[in-house]
Amino acid sequence: MTRKNPLVEVLEGITWNMPADRREGIDVLITHRGARNDLKTVPMREIARFDKGYVYVRKQEGDDGPDYEDEIPIPLHRVVRVVDGDGVVLYEKGSGEKKGGN
Repeated sequence: MTRKNPLVEVLEGITWNMPADRREGIDVLITHRGARNDLKTVPMREIARFDKGYVYVRKQEGDDGPDYEDEIPIPLHRVVRVVDGDGVVLYEKGSGEKKGGN
């Protein structure tokens, strides 16, 4: 049996099991060349959806790059960390498992 990606498990837990007010403070840190320290913080509220390979970020005014319609696909391997509003790390790349509770 194939084990589900720990990042997908964390995102599912946030989306389906966490109250909306707690989801509001969650940030997803992604590798983004050109950003300070090559990291960009994406608030969870800007993530439109996700699947087994990508998170899809709602396109914001001024977003550069390819001309996607409404969402920008970010490969899951570029997600470095997911942190809640209290600074608790819910997921960290390379750890192989979920961190904090949701």
